[in-house]
Amino acid sequence: MSKHIPSVLVLILLMASMAFFAPVNAENRTLVVPDEYTSIQDALNSANDGDTIFFKIGTYEAPLNQTLVIDKAISLIGEDPEKTIINLHPPLVPLSVFTFSFMGYLDALNIRANNVNLSNLTITSDRTSTLLGNGGAISVSGNNIQITNNIVSTSIIGNGNGTHLVKNIIKSVSLRGPNQVILQNTLNGGVGEGEFLLSCIGKNNTIIANELSGENGGFSVEGFNNYIIGNFMANMSTKPVLITGDKNIIAKNSDVNGGISISGSSNLFFGNQVDGNLAIVGNHNIVYANYLQGLVLGNRVNDASNNTFYHNYFDFVPNDALSPSEKTFTVWAGVKGPNYLENGKEGNYWSDYKGNDYTFDGIGDTPYVIEATDPLNYENIASFDIANVTLIDHYPLIKPFDIDSVKVDLPEWITDNSILGELPGFNLPEPPTPFPTVWIIIAAMSVGVAVVAALVIWLGLKNRLQNH
Repeated sequence: MSKHIPSVLVLILLMASMAFFAPVNAENRTLVVPDEYTSIQDALNSANDGDTIFFKIGTYEAPLNQTLVIDKAISLIGEDPEKTIINLHPPLVPLSVFTFSFMGYLDALNIRANNVNLSNLTITSDRTSTLLGNGGAISVSGNNIQITNNIVSTSIIGNGNGTHLVKNIIKSVSLRGPNQVILQNTLNGGVGEGEFLLSCIGKNNTIIANELSGENGGFSVEGFNNYIIGNFMANMSTKPVLITGDKNIIAKNSDVNGGISISGSSNLFFGNQVDGNLAIVGNHNIVYANYLQGLVLGNRVNDASNNTFYHNYFDFVPNDALSPSEKTFTVWAGVKGPNYLENGKEGNYWSDYKGNDYTFDGIGDTPYVIEATDPLNYENIASFDIANVTLIDHYPLIKPFDIDSVKVDLPEWITDNSILGELPGFNLPEPPTPFPTVWIIIAAMSVGVAVVAALVIWLGLKNRLQNH
């Protein structure tokens, strides 16, 4: 029987090679609505993993008083994002929070499966979010979801990993999970009291090159280790940008005219244009190379300490949100720890600095001094609310620092220069050199042949020894 063993091993190797090259899945289908299926639900019921549901131009109604559930790895693609409309109608049900009962809406669209793609669609919901929840929203709990080039007029709540929102027009987005991507979307209009246009609650999210606008808008980052870069934030005068999380990178954002408040710690804030005040309440934040019209440190309780400011352009101008003043630099009574107005070599450019540079090194010969109790810094603020501290920039800049020269190191997932080709100031990571698939196959087969050869030799030697 031992004589047949080498032949059996060779046969096994050949079968394994055939299995290696065999297709994994059957051919995927495209289901056309309304040609082949008259309703959204019929198409969903007939679709299998890997299929595409293609919607021709038209308006399609989801089932009344039901959550539209996607529990398969499929693609829903419209013919035209402005003319292919899906109307959602989530159910109104009794809800309760602790002892409080109320009527609220469930999700309008629930994406439970992984690897789902929504693109070229207008997605609306005729139900609005409740006071205590996000009813009527698009809920994403699957991983690796692509929501691309859609017009969405309801909230998107992401709880899964790897959700990508690219080139959508959206009313509001709430990111609760990690590893989400919000890229080149338009978020506009007010979304209601207590809501934000964009709310980032999770961690390791990337929010790049989006346009946010709307008087009742606003942007909130509660999570940590998030990238918020290259966004345009305009006309959000009633709600500022709130950074309450830690270790976030906020960079190269422009036209931020509602002001920015950072109450988190260890954040990196650079290359931003803020047409208003930057309020720092947290600790150990680094703020450099920004255009700022005012600065507020701490509040009546919190000690904003060990924050570092350098290469910023402080252009003190009147701020409609505050009492008129010559300067908008306020240090509240809670601030007792140190804050630094330079990095040890260079400081900031101050629009009201009067010093000279007789050494021609670009650094003022006299320090720039901030006396917190100086009445020129504010008006109509009770003296007991102001800290009795002095802040000194020992190396004030004579000319503004070139903020545009600051570069951002983007996350590793961005390797395509065309994605942000129109946005200056980004360092794209070097794309990894792909290892050709053919060499992987050859290497795997070579290892298999070597193993079989070694077994054949070993068995042959074993048989000889047994015969002797």
